[in-house]
Amino acid sequence: MGVIGLQTYMTNYCPDACYEVRITGLINSYRKATGRQPVIVVDGSSCIRHLYGPLDWILGGQLKEFADKLVTFVKAFESLGAKLVFFFDGSTVERKRPVWIERRLKYLQDVFKIYDCLNKWRKLSSVDLSLFQMPAGLGTRYILKELCNCEVYSSIRECDEEVAEYARDKQCFAILGEDTDYIIHEGAEYYLSISKLNLSTMTTLYYNRWALARDLAISPAKLPLLASVIGNDIVRASELKEFHYDICRYRGGRKYNMNRRIPFDDLFRHVARFVRSLPCGQDMFRAMPAIAQRVLGSKDKAEKLNTSIRSYCTQHQPVQQVDDLPKDHWSQLMSFARRRHVCCENPYQVFAVMNEQMFESCTPMEDIRELDIPPAAVALRPLRQRIYGLLLHEKPKTGHEPVVVTEWCMHGDDSIELPALVEPVTIQDPPHPGLLTLWQNGSEELRWRVFCAAVSPRLDHRLLRELSPHLVVPAAVLAYLYHEVSDHLLETWEIEALIIQAVVLEEYDVKRLSNLQVPSIHTRAIRISTLFIRSATTMHLLLATCGYPVTLAEALPWRYFDGKLFGCTYHKTMSGGKYEDQCFHKTAVMEQYIKVREIVYGPQQN
Repeated sequence: MGVIGLQTYMTNYCPDACYEVRITGLINSYRKATGRQPVIVVDGSSCIRHLYGPLDWILGGQLKEFADKLVTFVKAFESLGAKLVFFFDGSTVERKRPVWIERRLKYLQDVFKIYDCLNKWRKLSSVDLSLFQMPAGLGTRYILKELCNCEVYSSIRECDEEVAEYARDKQCFAILGEDTDYIIHEGAEYYLSISKLNLSTMTTLYYNRWALARDLAISPAKLPLLASVIGNDIVRASELKEFHYDICRYRGGRKYNMNRRIPFDDLFRHVARFVRSLPCGQDMFRAMPAIAQRVLGSKDKAEKLNTSIRSYCTQHQPVQQVDDLPKDHWSQLMSFARRRHVCCENPYQVFAVMNEQMFESCTPMEDIRELDIPPAAVALRPLRQRIYGLLLHEKPKTGHEPVVVTEWCMHGDDSIELPALVEPVTIQDPPHPGLLTLWQNGSEELRWRVFCAAVSPRLDHRLLRELSPHLVVPAAVLAYLYHEVSDHLLETWEIEALIIQAVVLEEYDVKRLSNLQVPSIHTRAIRISTLFIRSATTMHLLLATCGYPVTLAEALPWRYFDGKLFGCTYHKTMSGGKYEDQCFHKTAVMEQYIKVREIVYGPQQN
């Protein structure tokens, strides 16, 4: 992610442009110089890995512990008087789809390696940490919004572009992230590294774009061109290989071997020399066909270079005036959906489906070589189709072709060679009331009825409403899997284990969860947890589509799932453990268990 080799070059060869700083001192100096509260814009998507830290990730994720870590992180900066503003990715920009596909395929091979290790050794410690997979369902942006009361945004365009634009226009103190594109962008006064952040000492690395430009003897205005001819997510380094070897032809009197990687100190200095020879400003863009011929071997690739360079040159986006608001019904719906997307009130897929008729999901932590459990993307497609039916019911039709949603869902080696074209399905009872009715004016009962009809016609909305709000999603997920996928998909005791861990999680504080030891590793349990959490995030999408019959805060997975706790309840239940014992014989907890079980199976099986 970002500019190939730039971080290595600055760290190893450019000490004046990369050095440790004390954030406390920088904040104090900034406040004294400006009289303003320091605002730090956080690239949330690039920070999640560091914030998740050493928590277990294989068993499904330690979501409650992660939420606690986020609270600690925010408080550390607020105690210094700084305000954190978070940005998260929306949908993948289509020009980066090849990179997205390449990464999904790599992660699939990594997942296979993880399961191979677990099947052989039955130990979590046997899995190489380099194979780390981000747990699904973390809900980071929503935790920050609902639990930490932070200002949080979802991007419409490239996230790094919106972060840099916000930081520049608001004259922010710093950007915190882990993406070398921020060194190229003109953004905040400081770009600080999240991966090197030490919360105890409040120190981290500072990457100085002006010092980098001085070191390479180019203008900061030419950094976008430098990044584009070094290689980034738009212009791939593989496309530039011949050019790189050509300009770095000799070292120490010897010709480079094309099979060897060029050291980054050589590469950056030779590319910078080439960049210095090129014109600036509009003259550079007029010369782009010739530059593309030299760099990419074809004048026809000038537009790719243009796109890459301009991606670093963000422009101020005008605010829509009241008089400019859309008048027709669908445009009003889109305007409303866009506002809810930007303010992080909906999952980003709501706007993506309505705006682009596109849905994507990344590589899950599931072993698709095993056939006893279907891939989550396949099992959940009927539910997604009903969600699409709700979101696109009022979209004006053009021509006679049916409305379809383009799905990029990873569930096998060949699953993303081409996207799947999926038709929406309309629920019949109740009839579609209209999105504005669901989102603004409709009754709570109407939202419940639409939600349950989309999950399964066998789901009784009156029973679901009687549950504690945080148990609505797990109950709906298990009802969907049992009635709409297969009643033989999970064993009865496996469903009971999922219910038990959901109802007892409130009894466990963060310290108790961190001390849990899973007695035995079962790879089927890991695959079940993946299916469960993937189903829960899809149910969250349905909740948003229906106008949240339960609130966003109540629907977050950290309230009803913990990977290690499920590993323990799975083992105990498989070994014959009774639900009464696992519910600590607490009447209220056991009653919740019975209610969820009744919703899944019906009262006759209770």
